[in-house]
Amino acid sequence: MYKHFLSWGHLALAATVAISAHGADVSAQDHPRKSTVPFLDAPPQSAAEPCRSRVCQETCGWISDGCCAEECCFPKTTARLEYLMWWGRGQNIPSLVTTNPNALPVLSDPGTVTLFGNQSIQQNLRSGIRITLNHELEDGSLIGGRFWALEQARANYLNSSNGSPNLGIPFFNTQLPGEDAVLVAFPGRTTDGSVNIRTGNEILGTDAWIRRCIARDACFQMDWLAGYQFVRINDSLFMNSAATDISGTLLPIGTVIQVSDNFRTHIEFHGGTLGLGVDNRYGPWQLDLLAKLAIGNMRQTVDVRGSTTVTEPNLAPVTSPSGLFAQGTNSGVRSRNRLAFIPEINCTLGLRI
Repeated sequence: MYKHFLSWGHLALAATVAISAHGADVSAQDHPRKSTVPFLDAPPQSAAEPCRSRVCQETCGWISDGCCAEECCFPKTTARLEYLMWWGRGQNIPSLVTTNPNALPVLSDPGTVTLFGNQSIQQNLRSGIRITLNHELEDGSLIGGRFWALEQARANYLNSSNGSPNLGIPFFNTQLPGEDAVLVAFPGRTTDGSVNIRTGNEILGTDAWIRRCIARDACFQMDWLAGYQFVRINDSLFMNSAATDISGTLLPIGTVIQVSDNFRTHIEFHGGTLGLGVDNRYGPWQLDLLAKLAIGNMRQTVDVRGSTTVTEPNLAPVTSPSGLFAQGTNSGVRSRNRLAFIPEINCTLGLRI
């Protein structure tokens, strides 16, 4: 159930809101136009000129030559809202529901067809949102943070049958040993059978950092950053089946058998981050580059639970605490900790409004 979560890709469309120290947009009235000095006369700040103030210079310097200083000055506080489009590798699941028109729906029979499973699921495009805030301190450093989350990914399956076509849940029977199947709907064995499977995936994260300037001019700034990162991923698979016995071999005719198998996984990452950030502005346009690496602890937790309820005619239901896949040997909650890292490279093009 665990899967890698470091290989997601995304496309971000950003709209950046710029706020000056007085809570208003930076305008020409705040910074009167100055004469333009040729590009070569305005190199980036040297070590003798530390990055302590975002005062507009007379030109935009070596990276962002050509934009006007009064349009490029960095505001004290910025907020950015992004729409995310994510694709993932999904997760692989085994064959969970099968059918066979001529025999028992076991995986060892060449005529068996898998109706659900034996495939990757949750690979569709997912929408999300990311909010980023930054604020400049008096010494020129930036403190900031961001929060992002994706919509829940789901893959569901529901099927029912009175025996034609037959339905089975395949498994490996250690008592044979060999491939076997629970007959949810099969002529002469069970009827009124149904299978309901629900899977889900949730992912969200947050960051907090401090950025210190390495190089800057009026429209360009490069910082190193250090901070904290948190990521949480939840996965789930719930499988429920029901069938009515009509054979009378082991149970009275009309006995209803309900089986439930529930699997949940929970992953939390806590770590420290180091990286570089670059902000470059062309009038109202902004191009941001971010490269960072987070290293920390990943705690993995799995929760397995199952149940089987047998209801014989005219008798009260009897429930046992195990299903088909969730047995007494693997049920319960288990956790472990692992060292993990999350690399990230971002390129964001935004328009200040």
